[in-house]
Amino acid sequence: MEDLRKISKIAALDQKLPGPICGDPDCEELCAEALEAAISLRLDPMEVLRTIIERELHCIPAEEYSIHACRFGFRPSSDSLVLGGEKKKKEQADKEEIIHIFRTGVNECKKCQALEGTRITPEIWADEEKMKSKGFWKQKNGEYLPHPNCKCHWEEKREKLKRRKTETTDPNDIKKIPNEIKHQNGRESVVTINPSVRDQKAKREKKAESSDHSADKKAATKYNKTRDSSFIGKEVEFYVKGSYRKFGNYLGGGYEINGFESLLKQLEDNYSPHSIGLLRIMGHGDFASTSIGGDDNFQMLVGLTNSRDERIISRLKRMLSSHSMIEFRMCNVGAKGEGAHENGPEFAQKLANLLGCRVKVYLEPVNPYGWSNIKGGKGNFGRRAEYEIYAPQS
Repeated sequence: MEDLRKISKIAALDQKLPGPICGDPDCEELCAEALEAAISLRLDPMEVLRTIIERELHCIPAEEYSIHACRFGFRPSSDSLVLGGEKKKKEQADKEEIIHIFRTGVNECKKCQALEGTRITPEIWADEEKMKSKGFWKQKNGEYLPHPNCKCHWEEKREKLKRRKTETTDPNDIKKIPNEIKHQNGRESVVTINPSVRDQKAKREKKAESSDHSADKKAATKYNKTRDSSFIGKEVEFYVKGSYRKFGNYLGGGYEINGFESLLKQLEDNYSPHSIGLLRIMGHGDFASTSIGGDDNFQMLVGLTNSRDERIISRLKRMLSSHSMIEFRMCNVGAKGEGAHENGPEFAQKLANLLGCRVKVYLEPVNPYGWSNIKGGKGNFGRRAEYEIYAPQS
């Protein structure tokens, strides 16, 4: 019976989250257990699974366009890069590498605690820019730490590199390749489109543009909607002061904001320019309405009524990456109301054009974790809340 239960859980995992697997049975069992627990506790399954994979299985995010990534965008930490022939792989198989693991205490700051357990490979350790992308800056004493006067330390662990059979991909079976490969470490998340799927998508779009220029199609593209939820850069969350409750940030932090000045100060003090891939703001919303504290809201930016609005837009664009997205996890922002100024789609499209990034808005009441909240205060956690994403129009 125990074996049947394990098989059933693994089958549920494969059905809910299909994609390539690493072949490790321990990994499949642990992920299946984690998925069942996440669903029962009403947590985000993907976030729980990534945390388990990184902390318990010690896997690391796979490189961009890697065909060795599992369905969650990870590969074993001992996996070597495929750079040469079989001779190079055999030489690397018997070597050891030193993995640096960041350790902090329970009384340290939230920034340090969010990076607890971060594993750094020798390749990243030797590159200062890559270390910065992980949240560690080289201090005057030569050590990599999140901030000056940090009392945390690094733990060194020797791991033997293991040989791994190279996986092959059938170019004729594109359906088996995931459209998106996600990589996450701490609050940083990078999503890249599989090249085979990307090329096919580009061909379809080019064919559609050249074959159909009817008036109906032009009318249908009044709003430039997209289902592409990928982004490049760091994923950060903020909750608005005075919102329903301070639910915090399940990515490892959680920052309160009260207007544009506090939002921009948090971004500029903690992150490098053009490093924010996903900016998620959580609080109360309404049709085309996004209050972020005080008298500030994003509707005012669309109007460009004064020089302050222009400065806010300039500072915000400076922090966003080249492939970024702003998500308003607020009720009904993307829906269309009955009033003249309640056009959610029009507001989202104008904001996307203004900031040069994609804008994600929800079409119904939504709770802090992105689930539908349509049955009173307690909400209905049976499905994800409906949303739309608007891309800038050229």
